[in-house]
Amino acid sequence: MGGAVIAVAASVAGTAAASAVSGAVLSAVVGGVVTAAVTFAGSALLGSGKKPSMDMPSFNERGGGMSQMVRQPVTSWKYAYGRVRTSGPMTFIHSNGDKNKNLYIIFPLAAGEIDAVEELYLDDELVELSEDGAATNSRWLKDGSAHVFCDFHLGAPDQTANQRFMDECDGKWTVDHRMRGIAYAALKLVYDQKMFPGGIPNPTVVYRGRKVLDPRSGTTLWTENAALCIRDYLLTPEELGGYGVPAERINEDSFRAAANICDEEVPLKNGGTEPRYTCNGVVDTEGEPFQILSDMLSSCGGSLDVAGGRWNLRVASASPVVADVRQSMARASVSVQPRRNRTDLFNAVRGTFICVEQKWQPTDYPFVTNDEYVQQDGGHVIYTELDLPFTRYPATAQRLAKMYLERHRLQSTVDFPGNLSLLPLVPGEPVNLHLPECWEGGAKYRIAEWRLADDGLGVDLTLQQDDDRAYQWDPEVDEQDMPEAPEVEAPNGADTTPPSPVEELAASGGSGQATITWICPMDEDFERSRVYRHTADDYAAAELAGLVYSLPGENAGWTDSGLLAGTYYYWVRTEDETENRSEYGVAVSAVVT
Repeated sequence: MGGAVIAVAASVAGTAAASAVSGAVLSAVVGGVVTAAVTFAGSALLGSGKKPSMDMPSFNERGGGMSQMVRQPVTSWKYAYGRVRTSGPMTFIHSNGDKNKNLYIIFPLAAGEIDAVEELYLDDELVELSEDGAATNSRWLKDGSAHVFCDFHLGAPDQTANQRFMDECDGKWTVDHRMRGIAYAALKLVYDQKMFPGGIPNPTVVYRGRKVLDPRSGTTLWTENAALCIRDYLLTPEELGGYGVPAERINEDSFRAAANICDEEVPLKNGGTEPRYTCNGVVDTEGEPFQILSDMLSSCGGSLDVAGGRWNLRVASASPVVADVRQSMARASVSVQPRRNRTDLFNAVRGTFICVEQKWQPTDYPFVTNDEYVQQDGGHVIYTELDLPFTRYPATAQRLAKMYLERHRLQSTVDFPGNLSLLPLVPGEPVNLHLPECWEGGAKYRIAEWRLADDGLGVDLTLQQDDDRAYQWDPEVDEQDMPEAPEVEAPNGADTTPPSPVEELAASGGSGQATITWICPMDEDFERSRVYRHTADDYAAAELAGLVYSLPGENAGWTDSGLLAGTYYYWVRTEDETENRSEYGVAVSAVVT
């Protein structure tokens, strides 16, 4: 059964209370409704554990970013806050050299300028780069020569085209390919079968995202501070992928106070400290703005409200009470619900975050529970899910989960129809609630909702029980060690379906060379074309003459040069990401003079 609702009689009539408030104050707020507009996990200010009702994108789409490079010439804009590790869509690909051994790839990292690139990985193996972009660690060297090169462009509004690609891509990349306002990687691979046995390796980049303004100092800088990242997202215009709140509607005092809390150092069990709240994740501009904002708020247990036409941010913390709310301020009966409905209760929290210590992969943090709550619920462990897509550190994830549980178990809710003396209060503020018929002295509650009464003669509050102990954290007791990530290897031959063959294969001969053209298949996992050559129409004796990397459905071609005069036969086999190959098919021939 749900908790009983206890009615507490009002001691002051609403009309009498209204007469004590000046018309000037009243006119300033008539028609206003203030609630906790957006909160941590949708409604965590109330601790209900319920989330917004909407089709949820995948976890990686909510802050994780793209972890695999894909062939996707058209995609949505994405930008990052804090520190992230992502790949990107393959928007340019070109090959040349002997047997097309040189492969050139462009993949964007973020829209707008980023602060810095820190690391490059190929299939989770670190690539150390020299100042000129050449790999220096032995894993990517052969006979002292680098087989991996990568240059990074940070997305400055005046950036120039990549010089290596202009010099080496046969005129395909020109001075006009500047990609201004887009941070991207220009990757060159020199093929070696032993170095790249699985084909094109998956590149990922650790980088520091966009810089934001800190209203405390007036400086623009890179930061992980959750409050400052949320402020920036609110102020970013809608057409640029933000929430589009005008600057004059931001209550800077609330964001300064929240930023200070985020910067507080919290001790770790194994020594050292970490900032209280950080925000690290990718914003997909095609995402639902409310969901993005809710996910960012999850990084600090925060809530946003609009009061007096201005946005206020509050992050999870034990705050001193700002006012006393007494029964004499009620204009009608006060209702108290001491407990939640049984069906709404939970006593354990589990979920997923992006773990830096486990190769930046979505990882389950150790579940958080309380034996006392389990016993109160009949000995049954009742879980709720709390995903943290903008959280990167294990201890932070566990602290947030513990606060979520503790705030939820503060079950008392009060509906308080008050008089106009409550006008100065705003959602999220803690108050001392005095109800002599229910308890002695005052009890700490937070304002979950603030609404102007329909007749404009009062303020209706929804109050949620609060306690400073809900925010306490003892790393020696509360912090759990993360389990080591298991080494998982994909089974060989998991995909055994070959890609479709090429279409419109043709060949033409010239002086000392032959040119072969075709249309690549539309298969999503198509990777490259293998060109075979022989002087007779016998594919069994043909040799591999070249590899051509292309996008699905792209018009492709290859020129076979340095040939003696005669007739040459060519076959083109397609190959996918798991090295499945199409049949040889019918040969085409070219007469070389």
